[in-house]
Amino acid sequence: MEEAGSVRLNASTVIRPTARLAYQELADGAGGVLLHLETGQYHGLNSVGALVLNLVGDGTRFGDLVDAVRAQ
Repeated sequence: MEEAGSVRLNASTVIRPTARLAYQELADGAGGVLLHLETGQYHGLNSVGALVLNLVGDGTRFGDLVDAVRAQ
């Protein structure tokens, strides 16, 4: 059973970051901080989250993203 608001991804689903987001990598390279520019909510990213955000770039297929994370 699927939860309300959940999204199902398959390998060909393209993932793109929203333009309403600002990202700052931490100086020690151990992650970063995301800021949603409309809501003011911010979230800390660990090194894996930062890697995923960098790999997504302007957009990538979910399957390619999974392969790239596994390769790291």
